[in-house]
Amino acid sequence: MKNVFTALFATCLVVFVSSEVLAQTPATVEIEPSTLELKVGDTIQLKGVDKDADGNAIPDAQVLFFGSRIDLTVTPGGLVTAIQPEDTR
Repeated sequence: MKNVFTALFATCLVVFVSSEVLAQTPATVEIEPSTLELKVGDTIQLKGVDKDADGNAIPDAQVLFFGSRIDLTVTPGGLVTAIQPEDTR
């Protein structure tokens, strides 16, 4: 097992947009940072920005995060913590 892992958010996170913003449907959601390299116990804060078709940030949009991996935890506010080594099978 490795004690460091890299996570691409396209494969480990799902992003939801609050219903108040759905009238202005985002064309893209940008997540920063887009990749991570964490050691077990490391924590990092993600930032999500909804953008319209012209690339403008949608004001007051709320991005909620959650993860589906067993090697990290993700809070709805985007705080990611590595809790065990990545399963590389």
